[in-house]
Amino acid sequence: MQVFDPLTNQNRPTQVPTSDLLHGPVVVTAEGSWGRSFSPFAVTFTYYELNRAINVTAIEPTAGSFYVDTLVTVRGNGFVDYSGGGGVYCSFPGPYWDPFMLPTNPEYPYQDFTSPATIVSTTEIRCVVPPKGNNSDPIFVEVCLSGHPDSSSVRGRQQHDHFCTASLNRFDYVDYADRFNLTLWNASVIAGPLRGGTELEIYGRFGFVDFLTLAPEFAGLPDGGQPRCVFGHGLGRKGGAPPDLALTSPATLFGATPLQYHLLTELGDNTSAVQSGLYELEYAPGGDVRATSRSTDQAVTYTYYDATFGGVTPRATPLQGGTRFLVRGNNLGQFGVGVQTGALNIYGQPSQVRAYFGYPRCFIGGHHRAVGATLEDCDPLVSGWTQAIGGTSGCQVLRCLAALPMAAVTLALPLLVSLNGQFDSAIFLVNVTYFDQDAVYISTVAPRAAPVTSDVPLRVHGAGFMDLGDMKCVLSTTWGANTPLAGMPRTIYVDANISADARTLICSPDETTRRSALTVNVGITLNGELATLKVAENLPIYFVDLGSIRLSTINPPAGPIRGGTTIVLMASSFTALQACAGAVCPEPPLCLIELRTPGSRPNGSALAYGAAAPARNVTVVGAEIAISPTGVVRYFLEVSLNGYADERTSSTVRLPPSFTW
Repeated sequence: MQVFDPLTNQNRPTQVPTSDLLHGPVVVTAEGSWGRSFSPFAVTFTYYELNRAINVTAIEPTAGSFYVDTLVTVRGNGFVDYSGGGGVYCSFPGPYWDPFMLPTNPEYPYQDFTSPATIVSTTEIRCVVPPKGNNSDPIFVEVCLSGHPDSSSVRGRQQHDHFCTASLNRFDYVDYADRFNLTLWNASVIAGPLRGGTELEIYGRFGFVDFLTLAPEFAGLPDGGQPRCVFGHGLGRKGGAPPDLALTSPATLFGATPLQYHLLTELGDNTSAVQSGLYELEYAPGGDVRATSRSTDQAVTYTYYDATFGGVTPRATPLQGGTRFLVRGNNLGQFGVGVQTGALNIYGQPSQVRAYFGYPRCFIGGHHRAVGATLEDCDPLVSGWTQAIGGTSGCQVLRCLAALPMAAVTLALPLLVSLNGQFDSAIFLVNVTYFDQDAVYISTVAPRAAPVTSDVPLRVHGAGFMDLGDMKCVLSTTWGANTPLAGMPRTIYVDANISADARTLICSPDETTRRSALTVNVGITLNGELATLKVAENLPIYFVDLGSIRLSTINPPAGPIRGGTTIVLMASSFTALQACAGAVCPEPPLCLIELRTPGSRPNGSALAYGAAAPARNVTVVGAEIAISPTGVVRYFLEVSLNGYADERTSSTVRLPPSFTW
């Protein structure tokens, strides 16, 4: 510090006394020769204690490139700028550092070995370690809190250590690719989705080569303090040249022989630069993408793939399992399967041949419930395909192998699909349901017979029904006589709806189905899969072609208005009442009597009796008689067969002459 002497009108330097007892701010008062104070305000001077209250505990990374700057994070305690504006510095003297070199020496700028630091907090600062240049290897990183350490004292560099921590935190200059021979020779997986998330283990070697055995000195990977996996193009170039593209993700070393474990959780700020395709894979011990391994000869690469997934059917499986879920999508492929071949050795043979078997898998409920998957409807894969590009690429269908069994009913179990076989790369698709197939029971089906031209719905009654999203009625029959496959088995699926009380399934087969399946057995499947079929035992359904039945006469043709007349109807064919596969239909046939009043068309009241009904309180001039061989009554004006009140077709067969009371 400077002290002004008013007797001589000169400033003379003096030293702040050493304090073994003081620590922290101390008020210093400037006084003249006669004890008079010349200080207009108090001057604060702070004593700080190095290496106990102020110290460095760790640096990251602990190694860097020969050729480029390395950003180092320094962690410790007591980091405060005490320079009054001079700043905080990192200092890294090595064996070449000369403590007696004066700033006037021409070599001084090249032997400075300091850099300004940025204080993040009292426990963390950051500074840049320059390339090796004229420095030695290794170096030890220190922190200086009173400005540049060579300017903090009148004695300059000789008292450098008085203002800097005594650091034992070593930093190595390493040329990993050229001088250290750092090479990756294998990876646990060769592909993952574009969104990231894939766990990856890589294996490497480094050190000087023993030319007698061609064996590396070390098997494993070095730790430079900030190990990272690097994916990109143009990695591992000589002289620290930057790559064309680099994406990094933190890594952790583990194992007695260092193995590198990598969790790619996200791609950071480089996401917009990512396209699907083949990338080089390298390792950066200190996190610097300009200082990585060089594994070009071993062809250690990684493929980012993109895929789309659409509908999933079915969405439920019985407790016994066995269901094969079908997934539709685009650009589906076996990206985790392949062979990578290293460069030829001195004998002309590949130095390595590595096979990978990461086949697609389905996960139903978690990583421990995995089944394989097959791919179908496949086109060639388009290199670099993404959703934005669109079009067709790869396979369009993925079919999971049989679902594993489950002990209890589960309503929402996640279904995930991974194209490289790893759970961490799996994509969630839908929630699926495990249901109790043994609880599904069919008690009856109604009606048991219906005309082929009718829209009468089939109602399947029972218990254990659940709306699983793809319910079907399954009609089992044979092809009709007018088809090339006449007599051959046939299965027809009809969409079904469930009643509010979940005790009835309702399905309406169309007329084409009815005409081609005159006699059918009915079953249901709650998840749309034939393997879960429940059949209505001994309850066949008949579809009757009423157009083939003709009534010819009625006897008697008239009867009293009080009713009670027994009517005998004659058909042109004896099969009129044997309409259900040559037999009487399960429900008894009905005579339908539709009354006529004077000057009117049929009044719409269809009375189902085995004998003529009484016509009370109405003037009756006649009636139309019909039969329903299936036992189904349809009212003309109230419920028509196709929704139109004036339609004259029905589930009955009409008699041309009228019956008269």
